[in-house]
Amino acid sequence: MSAERWLARERDYRESCLANGERRKPPKERAVEKKAKVLTLSEYGATVIDQRVLKPRTRLEYEAKWSQLIEPKLGRLAVRDITTTAVRAWYSALDASKPTRNSHAYGVLSMICNTAVRDGLLDRNPCQIVGATNAKPKRKVPIASTVELHTIADKLGADDSTAQCKALVLLAAWCGLRFGEVSELRRKDLNSDCSVLTVTRAVTHRTDPNAADKGSAAKAERCRIDSTKGNEDTRVVTIPPHIRDDINAHLHQFVAKSDEALLFTPVRGGCHVHCRYSTTPLSGLRKA
Repeated sequence: MSAERWLARERDYRESCLANGERRKPPKERAVEKKAKVLTLSEYGATVIDQRVLKPRTRLEYEAKWSQLIEPKLGRLAVRDITTTAVRAWYSALDASKPTRNSHAYGVLSMICNTAVRDGLLDRNPCQIVGATNAKPKRKVPIASTVELHTIADKLGADDSTAQCKALVLLAAWCGLRFGEVSELRRKDLNSDCSVLTVTRAVTHRTDPNAADKGSAAKAERCRIDSTKGNEDTRVVTIPPHIRDDINAHLHQFVAKSDEALLFTPVRGGCHVHCRYSTTPLSGLRKA
């Protein structure tokens, strides 16, 4: 009797589709759509981010954009109700003075919607705003010329309080290293004559919003050593001959003998020169 009632409903549905000129959807597809009507973006988005394979810092970024910018405005909507109009209204309400942050948030929402399309919860991705993921930076950073670069390095080297930053500038510029990579370099990453540099790690620092002791800023700072941004296992870089003497001099003057010794050590605390709570005088580097 149950089977007969099910068949009767299917016949009624088929005749209704024929009469209205609609496409007849199979039972499985209709079941997915029914689920989507009651599944909110708040539930679905959090699940998608949780199940996605991400590096720790990337996960923190995704979760921050989700909890601060996306979920409060769109979370109550059913996944099926996330339309291009809803996305456009949400995006236009974001703070226009923060284009990079808005671009990252839009990218997270687009990723969630792409997953919903693959799961059969949406027919297409409603994130269709042209250029939303390619926000222009508020200011253009000037690139130092070769002469300017060495002027900066020499100025740092002439001051005892910033002398160790000279090698940092030279390695970062001539070897193409990101700041997180150069600040995590250790003695073991250089060969004996300072001609080859092996890059395998990078360090990142981020304030932990869940830190128990909010009164201690240093305790709220997360230090994480991981693979480089491109997930490369190893990157071997040839150090240009004209800076090798400077790097060798830096090793003798500033770096401990241990293979694990950092090339650039914070003077009065902190884990790396990259750490915002280190008192290594990077202000001199910025002024230079």
